[in-house]
Amino acid sequence: MVGVVVGFAVALAWSYFATWLGPRVGIVDTPGGDALKVHSRPTPLLGGVGVFAGLHVGLLIEGVDDVALLAGSSLVLVLGLVDDRSGLSPKVRLIAEVIAATVLVALIGDGLRNPAGFAFGVVLVLVAINAVNLLDGIDALVGSTAFISALGIAWAGAAGFGEWQLGAVLAAALAGFLILNRPRARIFLGDNGAYTIGVFLAYGALRTTQEGVWPMLLIAAGLLGVFVIDLTVTILRRARNGKELFGGDRSHIYDQLRDRGWSTGRVVIAATTLQTALVAAFVGYAFSNPGPIGAIAAIIAMGAATLVGAWRLHLFVVVD
Repeated sequence: MVGVVVGFAVALAWSYFATWLGPRVGIVDTPGGDALKVHSRPTPLLGGVGVFAGLHVGLLIEGVDDVALLAGSSLVLVLGLVDDRSGLSPKVRLIAEVIAATVLVALIGDGLRNPAGFAFGVVLVLVAINAVNLLDGIDALVGSTAFISALGIAWAGAAGFGEWQLGAVLAAALAGFLILNRPRARIFLGDNGAYTIGVFLAYGALRTTQEGVWPMLLIAAGLLGVFVIDLTVTILRRARNGKELFGGDRSHIYDQLRDRGWSTGRVVIAATTLQTALVAAFVGYAFSNPGPIGAIAAIIAMGAATLVGAWRLHLFVVVD
């Protein structure tokens, strides 16, 4: 458990340091009248570096030396830092994400060596990266939601699905980051953090392959629950309104809730509560190794129940 404490300390120490470093290296999010930005003061975009460092240092102390995770997350961390500093086109980002996802899945091996498994792994990583990035719009939202997912990874690991250390240390590193990311945030994840956390969560699901592809699919559905819901709603809304799928807007779930008068804290609590339910349902059910029919039925049923319930509560709006 020493690695868990160290992961927290490293992420927290880096967050304080990054508040000084960010403005000096030009990696800062400046509002500048941009309608997509709801914060009011320049804020460093280096939080992801602390989460990355906290996780990998903590894992080394716990005796977990994983080349695949280090290689894949390093590639997207660098990609995110370049994107935060200079900005990249969607095409360039997608190509770089595919390369990083391919490297990660290739190095994992295990049950992903056949073509179908390999393709699934790459797609899962790409979905995770972009889903996490889209949800990163208000203080503490991604960090808190991913914290719940990290606990789900630790739970799955303790039950024999992967390694519990990954989830425990990731949760600790996210907690260290959240201390300075809580409203009003003094540091943001940045694209470097969103991409990296996406890789961490996808990796947590992919490491369950030794128990079969269907438990892995269920665990992935739970870990990415709220992230994928927002991604799905965003794609549907933009397609319905004829907008670019890779463009930006202020009609995400969290934007709509804030426009209805919800505070940032209330939005974060709602998201983490829903994520807790999804992680508990999907990850817990995965332990029974239900097979293809059971896994697909569970995903459809839980997805439909979540979306219908949210619609009835007027929380998730597909169109503007």
